[in-house]
Amino acid sequence: MAILSNFQPRRRLISAVTNALQAVVTTTEDHGYSVGQVVRLLVPAIYGMTVEYVEATIVAIPATDQFTVDLDTSALDAYAEPAVPYTTGSDPSFTQAQVTPITGVEDNDTSITG
Repeated sequence: MAILSNFQPRRRLISAVTNALQAVVTTTEDHGYSVGQVVRLLVPAIYGMTVEYVEATIVAIPATDQFTVDLDTSALDAYAEPAVPYTTGSDPSFTQAQVTPITGVEDNDTSITG
C-alpha cells in the first residue's frame, strides 16, 4: 500500500521578533523552514508588538531557530514576552505568538510503503 504525503513544516511558537527593516523572528524550537517560503505571523497585542495575520516571505535563515522575513517592523513597539501569558479560570482566552507556513517545500519522500 502506498500513502502519498504533502509535507509542510509545522506551526512554531515565537520567542522574539526584532524591530528592523527585515525582521528576524526567533522560534522556541528549530523551525525547519526554507528561504522563499511564505509564512503567516501572529503576534497578539499582549506581546507589545502587534502583527496579526501578516504574510511574509523568508529571505534568510541565520540559525535553525531564526529566520529573516521581508516585513518592516522598525516602527512597531518592541516585542516583549508577557509576564504571565495566561491563567485558568475566568480570564479571556490567550493566543501565543506563532508562525504558520503558508507555502511548503516538499523535502520528504512522496510515498511511504507499508
